[in-house]
Amino acid sequence: MELGFPLAVNNRAVKELKVPLISKGDRNVLHVALTDGSRELWKKEIRTMIVAQPPRWPAFGAVETKLRYDAPISVNDLKTGAALPSFNYDTSWDLKLHDVVEFLPNGSRFVFWRGSSYAPFWAGL
Repeated sequence: MELGFPLAVNNRAVKELKVPLISKGDRNVLHVALTDGSRELWKKEIRTMIVAQPPRWPAFGAVETKLRYDAPISVNDLKTGAALPSFNYDTSWDLKLHDVVEFLPNGSRFVFWRGSSYAPFWAGL
């Protein structure tokens, strides 16, 4: 799928491209590239998370759930500060542990995540 438009020096250009959702799984990669017609100037691969069956959350209340997170989780060695290999989100905690999400009437969410030892934080949209 392509969208062509001119770019001018020191001028911001904004275009919207609606990409049809065609997926064979719940984890995919969106490939984005800028070209001048003959050569590639810039490219980026964006991991996507597709939710086939969105959960039905309450307008107000708390829910025990398992949150999904697809990005690699980087860790540093506490003694040296050196980067360690990233680890798998789905298998890094005891399977018996769950997350708790509080839903507030204004649309805000307060999350108690198993990955942070249940330290609470506000969830952004």
